[in-house]
Amino acid sequence: GVFHLSPAHYFTFDLKTKTATQPECWWQPVIDTNENISFDEAVSKLRTLFLDSVRLHLRSDVPLGIALSGGIDSSAVVSAVRYLEPSLPIKTFSYIASDSRISEEKWVDVLNEKMVAIAHKVVANQDE
Repeated sequence: GVFHLSPAHYFTFDLKTKTATQPECWWQPVIDTNENISFDEAVSKLRTLFLDSVRLHLRSDVPLGIALSGGIDSSAVVSAVRYLEPSLPIKTFSYIASDSRISEEKWVDVLNEKMVAIAHKVVANQDE
């Protein structure tokens, strides 16, 4: 069976006894609120922090690859890379569900085309 593991939790699985420890939390975010900031200031701060984070992850002496699901998070990362490095070759790697009801391939294709990225897709069916 497959079980759900909450975010920021881990467990240890013993292969010999086939038993697992109880999940333990390894990280708890500190959430600060600042009600003395305008919406526009918050947007600007988020944009700056996000682009700075992506910029730091671009430091590499090997080719860049990005996991692209077609959702907003990975799409934002690909878009940020293109914004920061207009001529950098971007390779995306995407899992494409064979079930069209849950596939986000349409959005993967839209973003790859718009960002001039080199797409690599893995298609798997329920038997794989």
